[in-house]
Amino acid sequence: MNFQRYEKYKSSDIDWLGEIPEGWEAKRIASIYYEAYESGNDQLPFLSVSIHSGVSDKELDEEDLNRKVNRTEDAKKNKYVMPNDLVYNMMRAWQGGFGTVLVDGMISSAYVVARPINKVNSRFIEFLLRTPNAIIELWRNSKGIVDFRLRLYWNEFKNIHICLPNPKDQSIITAYLDQKITLIDQKIELLKAKKQKYLELKKTLISETVTRGLDKNVEMKDSCIEWIGKIPKHWEVKRLKDEFDLLSSGISYFQGNKEYLSTASIGINEIILTEEVITFSKRPSRANMQPKINTAWFAKMKATNKSYIFFNKEECSKYVLSTGFCAFDVNKSHIHFVKYYIISGYFIFEKDIHSYGTTQFSINDTNIGQLNFVKPPKSEQIAIANYLDEKTSKIDKITQTIDKNILALQEFRKTLINDMVTGKVKII
Repeated sequence: MNFQRYEKYKSSDIDWLGEIPEGWEAKRIASIYYEAYESGNDQLPFLSVSIHSGVSDKELDEEDLNRKVNRTEDAKKNKYVMPNDLVYNMMRAWQGGFGTVLVDGMISSAYVVARPINKVNSRFIEFLLRTPNAIIELWRNSKGIVDFRLRLYWNEFKNIHICLPNPKDQSIITAYLDQKITLIDQKIELLKAKKQKYLELKKTLISETVTRGLDKNVEMKDSCIEWIGKIPKHWEVKRLKDEFDLLSSGISYFQGNKEYLSTASIGINEIILTEEVITFSKRPSRANMQPKINTAWFAKMKATNKSYIFFNKEECSKYVLSTGFCAFDVNKSHIHFVKYYIISGYFIFEKDIHSYGTTQFSINDTNIGQLNFVKPPKSEQIAIANYLDEKTSKIDKITQTIDKNILALQEFRKTLINDMVTGKVKII
């Protein structure tokens, strides 16, 4: 891709845009669009609007249609849209919630429909209104006390100024961006799929290794656990409560502050974020678990893989955890082996089938004690943990590189759009 700056620039007299190429014009939205209120009808497809992908070019699928709208009864309450209309969500406009209509259809009356007065490429303007400086301008013109209640009404939107090249150049730039963005998005999706395969490989590697061991020629026996199958003959199967001391809830009085870790704070063997800083007297009722050295923690909630191992005194004194976690003392086994065991697919599966509830399923303390622990001799636990440390670190490095490549493409995508629609560069 080759770009260069335009030959001459001038002031746009618009703070959020700055200089623009000579020949581009500053315009009020009201000079380009009017607000359209035309009602829908039964013959029109009901189109979806997404903050990420804009306006769909076909009818909602049957499941979404039934969930979101009664098509016949609501037809006249919805708004008719035609190709090249610009649609936006009043509550999400400041987050880039715009879309260009591609086909005749109807949308919810909750959206604002801007219809062109004269020849203009709405896709170009959609790109422009999603740029970082435009987002700030849209936020500044939105009304509301807090961000999640902000609304961009037509009367404010129509008075926003933007800058445009001539209609021919709008179409050229838009076509170019659509082509390049499609290619970039395809590369991103391929990288995401590649990363997912490595994550699945890592998951399988851990699950198989903690239940089968490293010796491929070892004699096997039935574990009597349906979802695990055979394990090495000399290994044992223990109940969690028979092998480990389970930690109960309750914390001792402490002075000063501690950091509270909810289940949202923990990922897979890592602390992602701190929920809040608490004192003993002012803490959530669920902030009632105190970590100890050499303890393993996992979330009770079904379909979650959240775990953490506490190794040192400093961490233990720093945090208080939610009662949404289960914890047990790992002194009888190799702590790094346990770290891998509690994130294995087999352990998560067993935890989930013993989880119950009405709205939120989770495993209770009684059932936690009944969970199985496949126990190799300690020397093998150490060898398995070392092996998995080596293998998973290699996979982690690969996925980290993929993440960096994805981020670079996403940043390039954002910069490309911004620079093209604000006139910083032109296509050679």
